[in-house]
Amino acid sequence: MKTGRQKGMALIIVLMVLAIMVLLASSMTERLTLSLKRTQGVMLSQGSYWYAQATTELAKMILENDFSSEERVSLDQDWATPDTVFPLENGNIRGTIKDMRSCFNINAIAKQDKDEVRAEGVQQLQRLLEALDVDDYSAETIADSTRDWIDADTDSLAAQGAEDSFYEGLSVAHLTANELMIDISELRAVRGVSQNIFAKIAPYLCAIPSATQRINVNTVPVDQPEILYALFPESLNLSIRDFEQLLENRSDSGWANVDAFLAEDTFSSSASNISAQLKSQLSVKSEFFQLNGIVQFAERLLKIKLLFKMENQKAYTIRYQSSGLGS
Repeated sequence: MKTGRQKGMALIIVLMVLAIMVLLASSMTERLTLSLKRTQGVMLSQGSYWYAQATTELAKMILENDFSSEERVSLDQDWATPDTVFPLENGNIRGTIKDMRSCFNINAIAKQDKDEVRAEGVQQLQRLLEALDVDDYSAETIADSTRDWIDADTDSLAAQGAEDSFYEGLSVAHLTANELMIDISELRAVRGVSQNIFAKIAPYLCAIPSATQRINVNTVPVDQPEILYALFPESLNLSIRDFEQLLENRSDSGWANVDAFLAEDTFSSSASNISAQLKSQLSVKSEFFQLNGIVQFAERLLKIKLLFKMENQKAYTIRYQSSGLGS
């Protein structure tokens, strides 16, 4: 009986040791698998990162080549090729470069009113919003509140504006930036800008690090004549359809200069009333460009958005944003 008990105990010990070994082996396998997945994730992230850097350098090369011999910016240049795709090993890079002087610069409206006359930039923004079917009250509120968001003071400059005191009373309290917007998405935090309104107006707006409004008439999208329409005061009696026809008839090379643009028949009856200030807001040149791209490396997708500034025919990256899109 003693021998039987010893054999039974030995069997139990062997089974316990075996169970422990199985658990250890399972744990080691799990850790090894996790380590391999982590390593694979790092490799994919690194690969996506370097492909993104390559995309940046490619965009710079395209911009610098286009502006090596001329300063005029138009849609017949290489940078304007839409949805460009470059196949690479284990993936590809694709993207579109946008002229950031082809949209309404939201940072150019921070000037104060003069002699009870609303600042020109605020009037232009409101005119643009109304042209995009935003109701009059909301358009006025958004225009005044956007100016208050950007300007350096904490005093609301209009009845429909909004400064810190308004935002502090919200359920999710915050303060105004009191400086230029970094990205157009900031507009979503401004009084009156609902989700639906933002989706409607965002394609027409941009936020560049400049307090000047200068629209490149050669690159304004054909389906966005409201951008040009907003610059011209109502007293000139120009309609959205007038600018739509101008853009539809524009050649790929655009106009040689602003005078050539204003010499079009559309302005024949109003040319003498176009102020020097308004003329200064029109251009055929641009210095800010944005690359919207997607990098694919193996199973990893990376969305990138870069802002370039052209100086002395060289492209410099002044803002870089990226986000993963999964597989």
